[in-house]
Amino acid sequence: MRDAWVAATRAEADAVYGPHVMTAYRYYWENRLAEFRTMPPGTPFTLDSLAPDRLILGDPETCVREFQRWQKATGAGTFLLRLRHAHSGGPPHDRIMAAIRLFGERVIPHV
Repeated sequence: MRDAWVAATRAEADAVYGPHVMTAYRYYWENRLAEFRTMPPGTPFTLDSLAPDRLILGDPETCVREFQRWQKATGAGTFLLRLRHAHSGGPPHDRIMAAIRLFGERVIPHV
């Protein structure tokens, strides 16, 4: 399972999905739950520090590479993606549907 978002560019993915995923992870970050304990003290709470090995995020080509990396590392044949976060109420439905279409058209055929 991965939190994931695909958009035309990484900048667009960050702008549309970033605030929502950051809201969802803030509690875990602030309380240094298991997956964040290995980060050096003083690491800033940013999308860039949060994303590696947690999120599949960016343009279609980047998402394809990340799925292939996870497929190779885990042997997974199926992925469960979370595109919406209850903590933040979003992203909006129309943006989620656009991301699903983009995953279907430009990512899934390559993995």
